[in-house]
Amino acid sequence: MQDVLFATRHVVNLFALEGTRAALLERMAGTAVDRPVARVGERMYLHTSAGGKVLLAYSDGGLFERVIADLPRETRHSITEPGRLHAELVAVRENGFATSSEEHALGTSGLAVPVADAGGRIIAALGIVIIGTPRDSERVVPALQVAAAGISRELAPARPTRPPGPKRAAPRCATTRTPDPVARP
Repeated sequence: MQDVLFATRHVVNLFALEGTRAALLERMAGTAVDRPVARVGERMYLHTSAGGKVLLAYSDGGLFERVIADLPRETRHSITEPGRLHAELVAVRENGFATSSEEHALGTSGLAVPVADAGGRIIAALGIVIIGTPRDSERVVPALQVAAAGISRELAPARPTRPPGPKRAAPRCATTRTPDPVARP
């Protein structure tokens, strides 16, 4: 996450699914960032944030049905039509990243990518918040994907560096016999 912050100078967020919301697990920001749009521990709607859209796009269909039952409008740009949200989620799966534009808070945009566990299951979303409109998503998305892959590796169980082989007996050491000073011939 620090590498993404350094490379982009944007707020970096890590989200995980909690019920029908995206829980903000971690947030990193530099000194040039204005007041935070979200705070660690906050639970956000899945349909109004890039991280939430990633989590929703890779979830089971039952979650989508529960989410579209209530699509509150946080700003005038929030997606409140189920068909439009479904189309966005299809694009997330096709492109490998999600975007948001003033859907959660006016004046902000977001980009997020999935974070997988060792089995390939999406367990989190890593994203950035941009004040204004994203201008360099073609540069930011790969940085996020590299960071997400690093998080996935950290979560994977440790693997042996070399495959286990048959156990070998310890090498025998040759011993030299020293005369016993007390023994008599």
